[in-house]
This record gives sequence, structure tokens and C-alpha cells, in this order.
Amino acid sequence: MRIPKVARFIRGQEKAGNAVMMKAPPGVGKSDVVRQMCVEEGLECFDIRLSLLNPVDLRGIPIVVDDRVRWMTPEFLMNRGPCRFFLDEINVAPPATQAAAYQWVLDHRIGEWQMDREIHTTKLGNKRPKQTIVAAGNRATDQAFVHQMGAPLRNRFALVDVEPHFDDWKEWALNARVSHLVINFLAYTARVGAGLQAESKYGLLFFFDPAQHAQSAFPTPRSCRKGPYALPPRSSQDHVGANRGKRCYHRRLYVEG
Repeated sequence: MRIPKVARFIRGQEKAGNAVMMKAPPGVGKSDVVRQMCVEEGLECFDIRLSLLNPVDLRGIPIVVDDRVRWMTPEFLMNRGPCRFFLDEINVAPPATQAAAYQWVLDHRIGEWQMDREIHTTKLGNKRPKQTIVAAGNRATDQAFVHQMGAPLRNRFALVDVEPHFDDWKEWALNARVSHLVINFLAYTARVGAGLQAESKYGLLFFFDPAQHAQSAFPTPRSCRKGPYALPPRSSQDHVGANRGKRCYHRRLYVEG
């Protein structure tokens, strides 16, 4: 599913009361989707890496109060306003820690602590529970160091596969004032991608071959975002070249001449 549709899918599932998990190769923009959605909606994006926690850390520490054992809820779960709990790289966490999140993902609670599920209206006018859960993870086929997710945890999520697309990246790149040289080059490779030796349907915006890239870098939307910073910055007179680059798009010319 392309990035704009992923955002709509997440909002729809949250409205229905479901947690969402995105699966995708590295570098296609999973984390950026969640962060950008939170900015647009005026929500806190609270990033929690389960791989940094022990299974008991979510429940908290037991203490004795009046001859009874109570659990001290972790501070990072307490006193949060409208937010998305973002469980990024969830399948990097060992199975025991993933299992500790079963109750949280399904019932929106951990022991006595409960998420705030009161209906909240965002800056965009969308109605959703004040606190929701979105997770993301890479796939084992991407040579990521991940653990297989147990079927009970997978079944608790609404799953969506995220796919990069040049048109989506181009829209972002134009708004972010990425060099037109980079945009036009990637547009060219996206158009003739089927003829490349790599045979990537995304051109050179994204190409990952487990055999070819076992020990080397590979192009992704994330790395293409970093690449333009190695180019000379635009000067105040460079607006002519930038506008020329945009006109090339509308004429379907993909190489700056």
C-alpha cells in the first residue's frame, strides 16, 4: 500500500479501535509516516522500542503498600495526553518482550493501567481515541535482525504492507526543496527502471537485492533524502533552475538538458 493510503488506513483503523502494524523493507518511510501524521493532527508521537525493555518493564515494579503488593506503572506510560504510542521495530524485541505487549495491544491496558480511550478531535477534525497504538517492523527477507512474531500478536494488529512509490516521494521532495538534479535523475530511473540491470520497478529510489547488497549500501527513500545534502546548496539565483526542473516533470522530460 502506498504511503498516502497507509495514513488513511491507520486513521480508519484507529477510529474502529484497532492497533495497526506496518511491515516494509528498511528505509521506505514507515517512521516518517507516523511522525508526520502526529504533526498534522497535533498529537504526541511517543516512540517506545520494546527491544530496549525487559518483559517485566511494561508492567512495572512490585511494591508493598499496606501489606499488599501493588505495581508501579512505568513513568513513560503515565500522564500522557493525546498521542500515538509508536512501537517502532517491534519485531526486533525478543519473543518474551513481544508477549508482554499482548494485553496492551488488544485490551489497551497493562495490568491496572489503562490507556485513555476517550474520543478526541484532532487538529484535522478527525475523531479518534485519545491514545492509540501503531507499530512498525522490517521483514526477515530484508536481512533485518528480527524475531518471528507470534501468531497471537500478529492477530491483534491490523496489518498493512508499505510500498514506496516515486510519485509520492517526488511530491515530498518538491515541497522539501530537494535539488531538482536529484529529483530528475530518480524520475528518469523510475521511468526506465525495467531496463536497468537491477530491474527495480522503483528505479533507483528503492532497490534492495539480498544477494547483491549483503555487505553494501543500497538506495532507499531515506538514503535519497540524505543524498541531496552532499550537493552544493541552492543559492538565491537558483530558483530558475529549480523551476526549470519542475517544468521538466510536467513535460515528462526526465533528464536535465
